[in-house]
Amino acid sequence: MSELGSIADFDRAVWETRIARSGTAIAVHGASSEKEGAGGTIRVYSLPDAKARWTRPLGQDQRDGPLCVDPQGKMFAFAFGRSPNTRTNLLPIDTLQPKDLPIVPDSLGPAGHWITSAIQDPDTGTLLGFGLHRGGETTPVVTIPSARTGHGATFNTAGTHFAWGTVDGTVIVCDIAAVQTKLAEIRMGW
Repeated sequence: MSELGSIADFDRAVWETRIARSGTAIAVHGASSEKEGAGGTIRVYSLPDAKARWTRPLGQDQRDGPLCVDPQGKMFAFAFGRSPNTRTNLLPIDTLQPKDLPIVPDSLGPAGHWITSAIQDPDTGTLLGFGLHRGGETTPVVTIPSARTGHGATFNTAGTHFAWGTVDGTVIVCDIAAVQTKLAEIRMGW
C-alpha cells in the first residue's frame, strides 16, 4: 500500500475522515492543540499533496451530525452547531463553495440528489428510522421506520438504492423506485 499524502495538522485527535472516491480530496474533522478552538476544525485537503484547501473552525460543542461524502465522491456534507440551531453545509469538491442545507444529513446520494436524515425519538434519542429527502427539501418524501444502528445508510453510485444495518443484524436494501411505485399504488406516492 502506498501513501497518498501525510496530514499532520491534528495532534489532539482525528474524529472523522471521508475520502473522495477518486482519491483527490479528503475531509477531516479533528483537533490540534495549537490551531483550533475547543470544537476542533473540519478541513478539506487535496490529495496526493495533502494541501489544505478549505477550513471551518468549530467552537465548543459545535458538531451535530456526521461528516458525509456522496458515493461518487463529488461532495461532502457536515453539520455544525447544536440543536435546535444546527446548520448544515454541502461542499462540492470541485468548487469548495459551501451551500446551506436545511436538514442534517445522515448520508448523501450522488451529488446530494437524495439525502437521508435520522428519525429519532425526541425524548430518548433512540433511532427510529430514516427520512428520505429529495435534494435539499426539508420534508422527506418518505419516512422509513427501522430499528437501525447508529450508522447512516450507504447509497449506490447511481442513487437508485441505499442500504443500512439494523440492531438485529439485518441488512436492508431499499430500491427507491420500487418504494415509490408501491406507495403510488395506494395513492401515497411522491
